[in-house]
Amino acid sequence: MCNVKSEIPPVSWCWSRRIMLGGAAFLFGLLPLAAMAALPPVLLVENHSDVLVPWIKTGVRGAVVVNVDGHDDCTPITQENISKLRRLFAAGDVAAIGRSNGIADSGLYNIGDFITAAYALGIAREVVWAAPLPDAASKVLTHLPFRASLIDSISALRLQGPVLLTVDADCVPSYAKYRCINLVEAVCRIGKTFRAVPWDVKHASVCFSVDGGYLPVTLRWVGNALHESLDGKDPSRPDAPWPLLAKVEDWRRSLLPREIVRRVRPLVQQHPSDPWLRVYLSDALFRADSVSGALAEGKKAARLDPGCCHILPELGGQLADAGRLDEAERFLAAAPAVVNDVAEVALAQGLDRAGHTAKAIEHYSRICKKEANYSLDLLIGYGYERLGDTTQARQHYQHAIALLAKPVSEMAGFANLTTSVAAAERFFRTTGDQGSAQALRRDPRLVRYFDNDGGGARTSGR
Repeated sequence: MCNVKSEIPPVSWCWSRRIMLGGAAFLFGLLPLAAMAALPPVLLVENHSDVLVPWIKTGVRGAVVVNVDGHDDCTPITQENISKLRRLFAAGDVAAIGRSNGIADSGLYNIGDFITAAYALGIAREVVWAAPLPDAASKVLTHLPFRASLIDSISALRLQGPVLLTVDADCVPSYAKYRCINLVEAVCRIGKTFRAVPWDVKHASVCFSVDGGYLPVTLRWVGNALHESLDGKDPSRPDAPWPLLAKVEDWRRSLLPREIVRRVRPLVQQHPSDPWLRVYLSDALFRADSVSGALAEGKKAARLDPGCCHILPELGGQLADAGRLDEAERFLAAAPAVVNDVAEVALAQGLDRAGHTAKAIEHYSRICKKEANYSLDLLIGYGYERLGDTTQARQHYQHAIALLAKPVSEMAGFANLTTSVAAAERFFRTTGDQGSAQALRRDPRLVRYFDNDGGGARTSGR
């Protein structure tokens, strides 16, 4: 059921938008930052759902959530998960709520529905989506009290009561493109807009969204620039790194990789402590076929800013897709604190196909620590069975069945589980555990892996 009030006006051509917004930009320029509303200290988080626990810790109830984002983040949550969240909330177990922050369908809430979770817990009473594009309201399907506004129109809203303000960096590229401005101008405008609002903002946050793939890893700096802007600094000031990075981003989109390397190397030498320039250099070196150079620069970027280590699994996943497994593993091993599901899956499956089953299990297990899923346990169990470790095989097969009892979808990247499903069903059937074998055969997510007569798992189609 959609309960959306749209505040978004129809806007058309780029030149007309410049004319309409020129007056607003002029007025913003007349307002010194000191005269604008002071926001609370701005929290910088990796994934957007990471803000739920800080919201809980504020003690705020019945707030208006203002979500400046490319997505509404109000996807429905199952009643079962809502009930579990409410029990944890009532018990004051904030740590457990934090641990239940999942990816995709795992956990009790995630990046697509954390605002729904906040509403279910009474933290939020209304949602305002400050969207970068004018067709936002047409895409919303939510039961929450909800309205949408363009970012530039948001200050006209008179919001009553406490406000929780959160900004996702993934909105900046589309906002900049729609408004025909560069990335730094977009960040400046967003910062000035929300520092000028007359609301009672109790908590403010910015998230990167690189981990979920919503913001390209080379644009991670946009989150840092937004953080500064909301904190009251001018992102376009002479000593700020952001205008230079915006220029390099333009090079990345228009020049050949070798030319980018030629231009960025001197900049890295001039600014040796800038991690974002090294991310661009690592990316350009990789695309120019200098894999060892890309790895070296990626490591340097990660040492300067741990968040920049996302470039390593990003490039490692591309190597794994190309079958360059040894090189891929070096990239992923260089960023042990960051697990990129797609990259890890590509590498693990490649290792498995190459006969390196134990190594494949290691990488599947890395993903498991981040996101439990029956697909992973079936693959790990089958790997252990082939290695002759029936105890570990049984443990993971049984864990897969336990996870199948939950509303969890198959992980992206596992196009065909036929062999591992067949192995698990056969394992239980031949060891006398008919109940577990039937649980696999009857699960609607696995039914396609079995013969139509339900008599056994297919053994072909590996």
